[in-house]
Amino acid sequence: MGSRSHPVPSPLGGEGTESRVDEESTLALDSDLFHDGLRRVVEYSPSEAQSTIVGAAAGILFSEGKLAEAELIDFACGYLGGATLSPQKSSGIVRGLLATAREAAWHLAELLKAIEQTFSGWDDEQFLEALPELRLAFADLTPREINRVADRIANLHDVESLGELVHADLDEAEVQFAVRLNQRVKEAVAADSGLQKDPT
Repeated sequence: MGSRSHPVPSPLGGEGTESRVDEESTLALDSDLFHDGLRRVVEYSPSEAQSTIVGAAAGILFSEGKLAEAELIDFACGYLGGATLSPQKSSGIVRGLLATAREAAWHLAELLKAIEQTFSGWDDEQFLEALPELRLAFADLTPREINRVADRIANLHDVESLGELVHADLDEAEVQFAVRLNQRVKEAVAADSGLQKDPT
């Protein structure tokens, strides 16, 4: 009859301890490799990267304490302040970040300021280009979380409130129509002002 193998006792205490130590070491190693991989994603050139994935990677690193607050803000500002980046790519960063570290939107004032300044600098056409990504970025926030973000933005502008922001009865098509309508009104007013100033 063949001999039966038995667990080897460990001086650290009890049978199977060596296996548990090996498993824990493997998990720790895998975690390090995972975080290193995420850092490589975050370091991609903005012009070449898929911004939603990069934002999500940065959010995971931040949530797990592997990316400092200052680093996250510098990273986000680099994307949001890039003059050559499209609105869609800039909003993709926000979408990815909110997917994995949504609390950053109301806890980090400098980050929210950079996001707000970027959005405010867009014209109507740029806003419409970014709208699908923005809709996805904020879709998972609860009404309470949206109000938190709104309160922080109101503080940036020294106003008490931005009013009611959650309108569950509006869809993306209606928002696009409202933006285009607003744009047409602006164009009509500008044309009318030009006619009134024309001495002929």
